[in-house]
Amino acid sequence: MNKTSLWVLIPIKDFVNAKQRLSGVLSPSERRALSQAMVEDMLECLRGVAGIDGILLVSDDPGAGLLAYRYGASVLVEKGHSRGLNAAVEQAAAHLAQRGASHMLVLHGDLPAISAGDIAALAADIDAAPESFVRLAPDRRERGSNGLLCSLPAPIRFAYGSDSFTRHRAACGQAGIACDLLPLSSMQLDIDTPQDLERLFDALDNDAAICTRTRAVLNEYDLATRLRQMQLQGEDVERAHPGPTRSDAGVDHAN
Repeated sequence: MNKTSLWVLIPIKDFVNAKQRLSGVLSPSERRALSQAMVEDMLECLRGVAGIDGILLVSDDPGAGLLAYRYGASVLVEKGHSRGLNAAVEQAAAHLAQRGASHMLVLHGDLPAISAGDIAALAADIDAAPESFVRLAPDRRERGSNGLLCSLPAPIRFAYGSDSFTRHRAACGQAGIACDLLPLSSMQLDIDTPQDLERLFDALDNDAAICTRTRAVLNEYDLATRLRQMQLQGEDVERAHPGPTRSDAGVDHAN
């Protein structure tokens, strides 16, 4: 039996253009700082997980090389970044298989509250798993695939994007391979919108030990105050322009 070799893959979108949906609350330089801080928190967390043989960053951002050096990871330069996330993950999966890795755990860099215990749980017992299999950790709405563990060579085509959780499960069914589902609390919060940042603040209040670098960036830019101001402005707009009354609810106002 071949020795199990598990690598963690972290795809990194270029930090300059990261998190566009936060543009209403953060400037480009602030979004870059937040994105990098979240990746660093994940890399620091991975140091506490046993059984990982290596970490690979796949990116076309020049800063990825510095992060890889700082945290003892490897870096793979993404070919043709315009091809998207699925192409980048497929490229990395092929690269790792050629290097002799038997399993790959794909984690995304916008999971700042991720815990070493949940990472270990997602990667547990792979020695006893089928030769070809996929294990998924969804987001809180069970729409995204925030953690994906698979055997190598990759047994399915990756389907990141809208409703990837459902599409990855369907791909496993079509390929006739096992698909384990493992909801993990620390992997359910990915940061894409101001509302996600509000949920992150709640998580930070409940655990003072997590998200060291992300917490520092949030505090530096006083994000809590900004979000509260946005919330108050939204309430003012709602009071000035209330939605339809109950008697109007069934009326079609489409142009």
